[in-house]
Amino acid sequence: MSQKKFTPQEVADKISDADEAFHSLGIELISAVPGKAKMSMKVRPNMLNCLGILHGGILFSLADTALAFASNVDNVVSYTYSSTIYFLSSVSVGEEIIAVTEEDNTAAEDGTKSGRTSFYTTTVFGKDMRRVAVVQGVTRSVDETVIDVIEQAKP
Repeated sequence: MSQKKFTPQEVADKISDADEAFHSLGIELISAVPGKAKMSMKVRPNMLNCLGILHGGILFSLADTALAFASNVDNVVSYTYSSTIYFLSSVSVGEEIIAVTEEDNTAAEDGTKSGRTSFYTTTVFGKDMRRVAVVQGVTRSVDETVIDVIEQAKP
């Protein structure tokens, strides 16, 4: 296990470097701190479904990626084990969409977290800041560091 303390930015950089799906979709990291992340993606023609609008799975991938950064930049591995997406508006080719994830406050009155389960809300915004989708996600943290898992996963 890594003994070095990593900043959230260093962990975000490592996640970004190691995540090929993130890059293949053209997702851009705007910011990530523990419990919060903001990412963007420009909709390309190869992301459209048969109706000519953004495929829901690709929109979900952006939201899921923002959730992953928000829940992992503290260098404690968290896995999403449940998510529900609500599609509110369609998205067209060329549009830039922005996903904003925030951890829901489930701490005790004294500010301490209660257990390993965390709840997050991701809102995806389109042109003119209209809400495109809302995702409710639940994560579970484990006793591993993100940096160590990334290093072990290298071929």
